[in-house]
Amino acid sequence: MAERAIDLQALLESVPGLVLMEGVFGSHHAVLTSPEQCPIPAFSPLVKLWFSQVRGGVPDFAKFDVLDIPPALWSHLILLKTVGPKRRFFYELVGDAIEKHNGFPGNKRFLSDLPLKNKTLMAREFVRTLRCGRPVFSTGAYIGQADYVRRVYRLIAPYALPDNRHAFVALAFFTPIAGQEKRLEDATFAVPDALANLPVA
Repeated sequence: MAERAIDLQALLESVPGLVLMEGVFGSHHAVLTSPEQCPIPAFSPLVKLWFSQVRGGVPDFAKFDVLDIPPALWSHLILLKTVGPKRRFFYELVGDAIEKHNGFPGNKRFLSDLPLKNKTLMAREFVRTLRCGRPVFSTGAYIGQADYVRRVYRLIAPYALPDNRHAFVALAFFTPIAGQEKRLEDATFAVPDALANLPVA
């Protein structure tokens, strides 16, 4: 079956100053150093909110309010915290659209306990975001259970919690395999025009 291909070079060239680094399993990521570098319009509300909250370091998670981002994005939202002495990654909230594509519930569960094929990669992405101290955009081939999804796009923003713990606010969107657009729309509670400006090869 033919797949809808995203032209990553065109995506790179569309955002001045964005440096897209190649990772494992065909993934790519970029550290955002300003709100103007957001490569996907649907991510902009979270990126602008995060940079508006920066005061010399990673913002306090207490400053984040889900009401500060458009309701159309809530089904694509992830809230994750580090908990316990081992700082395990714990999903406080996983949006409906993400759970639908994953094929299982993720709310109130540890990352290590989820039947995700890419949970090691996800852990690396959270750690990378924390080390950079900036929002990180990433994209990679989808390896979940849905047979209509081609690729996933993520934006992870780091926040601080008391006692040297951390939180992450993330958004995730999916692009379909060619010919499967309707199935993706039906499963996603679609964000209007969320991916309209993604360059397609």
